[in-house]
Amino acid sequence: MDWETVQQREKRREEISEKKRQRAIEVDESLKAILQTPDGRRVMSEILGKCGLTRSNFTGNSETFKLEGRREVALVLADWMGRVDPNAARQIIGELYVRHDD
Repeated sequence: MDWETVQQREKRREEISEKKRQRAIEVDESLKAILQTPDGRRVMSEILGKCGLTRSNFTGNSETFKLEGRREVALVLADWMGRVDPNAARQIIGELYVRHDD
């Protein structure tokens, strides 16, 4: 059995962490590119709307849990969009609230 030294383990952990960090940066950049196109903003708006970002989810029965799960996805996406492109996020979410009021 080969035993790793503490230094080898630490180096391996650092390499894994760096790969994860790079992947996160790449994915953020991809989302930013999506949000910079009208089609991308339209699709993200549809996703947030279908997930119920602007709706009340209380139904009085177990359906509430399913709706709240969807809304949690919308909240995570909205937060992520806000981190990578705050202007696009404000525009998309603002339009959702206006549509919801109609």
